[in-house]
Amino acid sequence: MKSAKTQRASATAQTIAVGGDWFAFHPLTLRSGTYIYESDLMRDRVVLDETLAWQLFGGFGLAGQEVRIGGQRFISAGVVAREEDWASQRSYP
Repeated sequence: MKSAKTQRASATAQTIAVGGDWFAFHPLTLRSGTYIYESDLMRDRVVLDETLAWQLFGGFGLAGQEVRIGGQRFISAGVVAREEDWASQRSYP
């Protein structure tokens, strides 16, 4: 678990680092913005889930907004919907 912060709010979040074509194999539903792509990896872009987006920003249309995770600066690329399968339901608090 890492601390996620914006100028507006803070929350604790579980983080997962992904790379390559991760979203091609895990096509999560976008609520806003875009996925991150291979060419974006060195640009420190992140995709937030809708729960964390709501906690930190109070909404979902936040592409380009800055968020600090574990003290490191990231730029939000987009927001994905929470998955509804049984494993995801057990993973969320």
